[in-house]
Amino acid sequence: MNAIAILLCGAAAFLFVRERGVECLCVLQKVAGTLWSSWRNQRELREIERAFPETLDHIAAGLRAGLSLHQACESVAVSTIGATKRAFDALVHQVHAGATIDEGFHDLARRVPIEDVQITAQTIAILSTTGGNLIEVFSKLATTIRERHRVKKKIQTATTQGKVQGVMLLFLPWGLASLLALATPSYLEPLWQTSLGFGAVTMAVVLEGIGAWFLWRIIQINV
Repeated sequence: MNAIAILLCGAAAFLFVRERGVECLCVLQKVAGTLWSSWRNQRELREIERAFPETLDHIAAGLRAGLSLHQACESVAVSTIGATKRAFDALVHQVHAGATIDEGFHDLARRVPIEDVQITAQTIAILSTTGGNLIEVFSKLATTIRERHRVKKKIQTATTQGKVQGVMLLFLPWGLASLLALATPSYLEPLWQTSLGFGAVTMAVVLEGIGAWFLWRIIQINV
């Protein structure tokens, strides 16, 4: 009976896709495009985040050489590649169009929602009103952010074992149930053929979801 039900469901799905093939393809294309765009944006954000301490060092070196902050950002846009170059190209073009440098960094923080970039933009906005040593500030920012990255990487390495153990514990009951279903299908039939069994499976899913949420909260350590 179970095999017949699976075949019927598969046949119904096939007929639905055949009758509404164009609509299904449009939906799949839209979903695939959204996933690809999200993945590419996340990859660019990670690239900018990894290179940001070196970017701040580059700006500090330009300031030390006598360049203005705008000129130091132009130097970054010229000498870097990839996502960092595109981000600072946009900042430089915005300043050329008439915006101030702190406005440019504010928009950079909006386009690149990374905590390090936002801290830098806030620091520049404060310095533009209060004054300060830009060279020292950028050097200290680069050192602080580099140390944060080192600690974050160390924490990720330390919590990797807990993540793997958590995933194994979450999927172990379902793996064992799958093996039992293949070996002796009648042994698990009461779980989906009776209301008590269905309630037990539902409770198991809910409890595993709660356990997964608690596990995720435990291993999330903000640096």
